[in-house]
Amino acid sequence: MSFTDILYSLGWQTVRPLLWIAGGFSDKLAHAVAGRKAAGDAIRAWAAEHRPRPTRAGEGEGEPPLVWLHGASAGELAGAAPIVSHLRERLPGMQLAVTYSSPSGESVAARLEPDYRGFVPLDLLGHTAPAVAALGPAALVYAKHDVWPNLTAAAVAHGVPVGLVNATVRPGSGRLRRPGRTVLRRAYAAIDAVGAVTEADRSRLEELGVRPEVIEVTGDASFDQAQARLRGVDERPLRLPPRVSGGLRLIAGSTWPEDEAFLVEAVSDLATVELVLVPKR
Repeated sequence: MSFTDILYSLGWQTVRPLLWIAGGFSDKLAHAVAGRKAAGDAIRAWAAEHRPRPTRAGEGEGEPPLVWLHGASAGELAGAAPIVSHLRERLPGMQLAVTYSSPSGESVAARLEPDYRGFVPLDLLGHTAPAVAALGPAALVYAKHDVWPNLTAAAVAHGVPVGLVNATVRPGSGRLRRPGRTVLRRAYAAIDAVGAVTEADRSRLEELGVRPEVIEVTGDASFDQAQARLRGVDERPLRLPPRVSGGLRLIAGSTWPEDEAFLVEAVSDLATVELVLVPKR
């Protein structure tokens, strides 16, 4: 364990009491803090019944492979849904454990129909290592960007491959600056396979420490999912109207009637503005 790793864990220990205090002002935060504190015990209890012979990755004859998918919240997990479907086709009988950091991930996690779902343990080795040992996953897969150093270290110590799907890093992300980049570098360097959204994301992931040879630009599976849903409504491919010459197209997504009334009124006198509404219905 490096000096940076030690400082990171000490930082977590320092922040923990403050999180409990902050939870007194936010029900959502209080729920997340309590859920993450209890997560390790919950995972071990489930594994004791459903993973009776926890071993290192690749060992344990007769056990179905288990994939551990983690996403920060609802959006990250929803975007990984097509990947979960593909895995189930490739690995019949696969078990799936889904964890999240925010309470918003609970409902989406349920829609993935995993064998286990719940909060991710606090990112301290005393919480993450027993959880990894209990589940004995064939792989730990992060969705989008929520990479945890001690969870990754526990996976590596147990011989569990680590992946990152729909991987993206915003240009102004704090992860690209110190101290974030320094703290996260070992975790990113340990990842075995990455599906980056764009070439720009590939470059930023390399800055964070991901080995170039493990990165492949795959796009974002959530876009494929949205397109599939549209085709389910109408078999014809989606087509937008022709552009107005010299005009500006404004696309408003996930709108409610009150949003649409405001937008229609706002652009009604602007002849060069095209308004495309995608209602939340």
